[in-house]
Amino acid sequence: MRKTSKGDLIRYIYHEMDSLESRMFERSMESDPELSRECRELQQTRDRLEGLHARPRHLVLRNILAYASETRIPPVSQA
Repeated sequence: MRKTSKGDLIRYIYHEMDSLESRMFERSMESDPELSRECRELQQTRDRLEGLHARPRHLVLRNILAYASETRIPPVSQA
């Protein structure tokens, strides 16, 4: 069996493997406690990140809008 990669871990936790590949990966985890631990930690990290809802500060939004209005390019006329 080929060695698993970080990409394999990512694909597994995001359900991007077909069913045969997933089963083979799960068998690899059964025989490799380190791989199983790494997968579990990566799943926990993914779960935590998916729970975050970051919003920019009001000052940042105001600065972006001010910059956009200062650099506004007139619309191109369609002839």
